[in-house]
Amino acid sequence: MNDLRNIHHTKKPTVVGWQLYDELPVAPSTTVDNPSRSGIVFDSLIENLKQDLLDANHARVQREIAAKLGEHGEQAIDALIDVIRDGEEGAQVLAAYTLRSMGSSATPQLVNAVLCDAPVVRQKAIWVLYSIGGQQAVAPLIEALHDTYAKTRRYAAWALGYLKAVEAISYLVAAMDDVHDKVRFDAGVALVKIGGVAADALLETVYTGSVRARKQAVVALMWLKDERALAALIHALHDPDPNVRVQAAFALGWIADKDAVEPLLDALYDQSAEVRMQAAAALGWIGDARALDDLVGMFYDEDDWVSYSAVEALTNLGDVRAVAPLLAASRGSVFRVREAASAALNQLGYPLPN
Repeated sequence: MNDLRNIHHTKKPTVVGWQLYDELPVAPSTTVDNPSRSGIVFDSLIENLKQDLLDANHARVQREIAAKLGEHGEQAIDALIDVIRDGEEGAQVLAAYTLRSMGSSATPQLVNAVLCDAPVVRQKAIWVLYSIGGQQAVAPLIEALHDTYAKTRRYAAWALGYLKAVEAISYLVAAMDDVHDKVRFDAGVALVKIGGVAADALLETVYTGSVRARKQAVVALMWLKDERALAALIHALHDPDPNVRVQAAFALGWIADKDAVEPLLDALYDQSAEVRMQAAAALGWIGDARALDDLVGMFYDEDDWVSYSAVEALTNLGDVRAVAPLLAASRGSVFRVREAASAALNQLGYPLPN
């Protein structure tokens, strides 16, 4: 890995600190007339500024020093990356903001940092790189999706979504199978940000991806709201993995398309209690009266939480035919179900007597 710190001159001539920079003679023969000597003084001033920023422990002072470094433009880029590498949090953030203000001139060093530097440098360099934007940012961000550190992979996924990088779609789909759930989540969010062109890849993943990827693809399709998503989400209600089925039921309830009612009614009889519970909740969100009889039947489910979810769903239907079964449920043996039934009756305008 290239160490950017080795780029700086090893020879450090004795010169004044940055706070005296404006007091230097305008055109002394030993500096301006001698290009070699001029470069040494300039580099030393930047090195001093960098060290001052690393040593400063007051936010105002740090801001002033970072602004001074920014005034030196491209010549200060390596020094600012050094501050990100070695500084405390406040100095790192200020260095990152200063780099961002330099625009595309900082891109080559940032790309190198994203690919080769320490984890904290890679992560903050990603933030600066996508803030600057540009096509040069995409390839290193795609590479960062394979980083050893989950946080770096998350930043890379988020950045690619921010840039709406269509060329990253297949890599983001692969990232939905990441071992870390937050990386999977951010990859899905990125695909949603990219928009409709990502829909085909997400639909394909629902049918053929790994369990982790299928679950995340269902979530992404829920947000994307592609017109083709409904069929894929209904298909996912029959997925071999119960976690995918749960997420599909949630997504269908969230979309609230009445074409999902019949498939969700079937899901009320799923072998997984969690799927049954989520299907009941989804039917309540959709609010279709066709669900009434099946939801009442769920009052007697072997799992108390399924019963509880069915009672809450009936409240959202707003159908007076629910009153009698809710009265019966309010006298049942399970406390949470009784409480939910009493609340439902009160909401429907049939409060129980004190």
